[in-house]
Amino acid sequence: MISNIYPSILDANPIQLPKLLADFKNNGVRGLHVDVMDGVYVPTIGFSEKFVKWLSQNTEFYLDLHLMVTDSEKVIEFFSGINIGGITIHLNTSTNLFYVVDHLKKLGINPGVALNPEENPELIKPLLPFLHHVLVMTANPGRPSHGVIPEMTQKISWLKEYRKEHNLKFKIQTDGGVAANNAGMLKMAGCDEFISGGYLIKATNLKKNLELLSEVIS
Repeated sequence: MISNIYPSILDANPIQLPKLLADFKNNGVRGLHVDVMDGVYVPTIGFSEKFVKWLSQNTEFYLDLHLMVTDSEKVIEFFSGINIGGITIHLNTSTNLFYVVDHLKKLGINPGVALNPEENPELIKPLLPFLHHVLVMTANPGRPSHGVIPEMTQKISWLKEYRKEHNLKFKIQTDGGVAANNAGMLKMAGCDEFISGGYLIKATNLKKNLELLSEVIS
């Protein structure tokens, strides 16, 4: 079972999606990364609550939702009755992050916060004891990725050291351009979970790419 790789299905061909999901399941993938975008916070439209509900009712994947929306508090309510594993919000999409994190926990959803490339992890120090995960964006959210921004490894390392020093349990995720040729660098910096889009979704040999990625981060 692959528990630390989350395929991001945003760019999946809708016609091929059922087969792709079956291939993920058959190759041991445990969870999916699902981008919910409103076209305002980022210039792209992502998945709706109807699609997320369909995934929850028709698959057994752990659903890891990434909200790239202007009002995360409002959008979270659309998903409150759906079987979701985790929800990640961005810093500037709520005026009360502590409330949102606590609310997600009460809903039985693992709370996470995403850090854009320009954001310093020290901004979320007070929140870290309450988070299930921190998502380090290794590319600009909602825009085409041109590979991992190498400098983001410093942010991952800071989070790893802070977690160790304060005996915290949050997981460190990365999202943006993740592939077998850079995952080792992210792993060494301290990444625990790897979100990968095009490298898996557009693979000519999904099984091979999954094996390569798993081998690098194992």
